[in-house]
Amino acid sequence: MGQTINTGGASKRPPAVKLQTKGDQIKFAVISLDLDLPVFEYGTDRRAFTVTGKPKTQHALRVLVVDPGDGKISIGDGEYAPLEADSEATIYIAGHTKWDPDGDKQTAPFLSWGGALDELGSLEVGTVGVFKFVDEVAGKGSQPKRMRRFRLRAAYPAEGAVVARCEELAAAADMSGGREVEDDHGDMEDPF
Repeated sequence: MGQTINTGGASKRPPAVKLQTKGDQIKFAVISLDLDLPVFEYGTDRRAFTVTGKPKTQHALRVLVVDPGDGKISIGDGEYAPLEADSEATIYIAGHTKWDPDGDKQTAPFLSWGGALDELGSLEVGTVGVFKFVDEVAGKGSQPKRMRRFRLRAAYPAEGAVVARCEELAAAADMSGGREVEDDHGDMEDPF
């Protein structure tokens, strides 16, 4: 069984991943996951709320970049730099990227975070995934809805070095105290 994954708590996070163009993708391995963090109105310290008055939340997925592909990281003030292999980055997961069962029907085999987790069954330190900008569809406003989706799978034995590196990074960041997750991956073919 793999190392227990952290599912909460504040931390100093690595730079955010940005997929700017349809088709951009990165391959990653999971280091930790912070759940239900508050979302703030852009450029302010005021909480953001849905139209029904509920506070908006997001997840922060801390990853080890296995293949940077076309991904970039935010370096501040709207500027971006290319991702580098074996670097740490954060994927922020909110809105339709977090859970979108209707959108998942259009973007399969790439799924929203919730759909990808349902398909995987359990998340551990070292879980391997692909994060991809799969499509743009008409949104409710003037801006298109950017469909950024995931594919997840358990690490293969040959990827032991990647898992070990993720465990080392998680331990170095004092990611202890996470909750236990199921360890049943079943037989999976390599989806990527």
